Amino acid sequence: MKGIFIARFEKDGITRSLAFRKSEFDEAKAGEHLRNMGVNNFFMFFEPTPPVDIDENTVLFSGDVGFDITLDTVLPVLKEGKTIVFDSYGGDLWEGLKMYDAIKALGADVEVGILGSCMSAATLPLCAATKRWTTPNSRLLIHNAWSWVAGDAATHKKEADALAEENLGAAKIYAELTGATVDEMLALMNEERVMRADEMLQRGFVNEIKNQKKEEEMDSKEFEKKLKAQEESIMNKIQAFFRKNSIPKNAVLQDVAGNEFDFGDEIEDLEQVEVGTTATLDGAPASGEYLFPNGKTYVFVDGVVTEIRDTEEGGNDEEVEELKEEVEELKEEVEALKEELAAVNASFRKQLKAIKAEFNALKNAYNDEPPTPPAEPGADPAVKPPKNGFVYNGKK
Repeated sequence: MKGIFIARFEKDGITRSLAFRKSEFDEAKAGEHLRNMGVNNFFMFFEPTPPVDIDENTVLFSGDVGFDITLDTVLPVLKEGKTIVFDSYGGDLWEGLKMYDAIKALGADVEVGILGSCMSAATLPLCAATKRWTTPNSRLLIHNAWSWVAGDAATHKKEADALAEENLGAAKIYAELTGATVDEMLALMNEERVMRADEMLQRGFVNEIKNQKKEEEMDSKEFEKKLKAQEESIMNKIQAFFRKNSIPKNAVLQDVAGNEFDFGDEIEDLEQVEVGTTATLDGAPASGEYLFPNGKTYVFVDGVVTEIRDTEEGGNDEEVEELKEEVEELKEEVEALKEELAAVNASFRKQLKAIKAEFNALKNAYNDEPPTPPAEPGADPAVKPPKNGFVYNGKK
């Protein structure tokens, strides 16, 4: 803001700044005024801090809103589509509101970041941005507007009423951004709430913690890598189990000469074979006549059973008896295989259940931990960030 200089000082444990109009004060008069207020240690700044290019698309603005940071300096940067980053203890409320309105009027995706501090009036242009981020160790402060005034009771009452209106206006902006109520925001302002990065994110003042994003992406990639390895390990176990315990799905039946016929998955024994049943022999459609252990001759044409004949009368009775004995032995073997199959199935179900339990345990072990809840209200007594008041009507 042209035509002013500022003094920064600490009063009641809070870092504050006071603007002086050059038309009314010089350095000596400003110092006398501060000492009359009980302020003996202060620094005066007569030239604003220029913005700094962090990179070709990002500009850092440091200092007081209304002196170092103004609409005149911020707006050209925003029009170029660049990101603005604040490190500010606050300053002039009305200048902060001007920047808020200007950013809203741009109607574009404006990106504003915090590097260090974003306090008091500096929070207002932040609230107007669509993309808002902070670094992990930055701080944000919201508080009531304040000023110094001299005069009688009526003057002080008028000033108090004006400040209450300014508080309400700022609270409405904060409430609109965060989804909280106006009363909730007024309570935080009255508390002079200092927020760390996680609370800023939780309340909605920012929508990203800049450096945490990379860490989360790395954690996610590492998790996916480990989970994939575990999934591959479990699948290898399942495949190994099937290879070890595999049983042919299709029924393979032998004739008396030892030829193996594949009748498909619908046939379990010779009793089910009838004219029209299909079969292969050594992978090719079966053809010819073959005597089976049940004493019957099966005629195949191009893989299809076309005739089933009983053993001719006058045949070798002794051979028939032997075949019947073989049939009984085969039946016993079939029963034994059925029992073995049942045992294998039971073992498979047991091992599959154990594998599923192992998979779920591994998956749960790599799940992201829930976010750390925000700090309890009130600033950490060991860390008391500097605060700054709004400027009202050119006064502190």
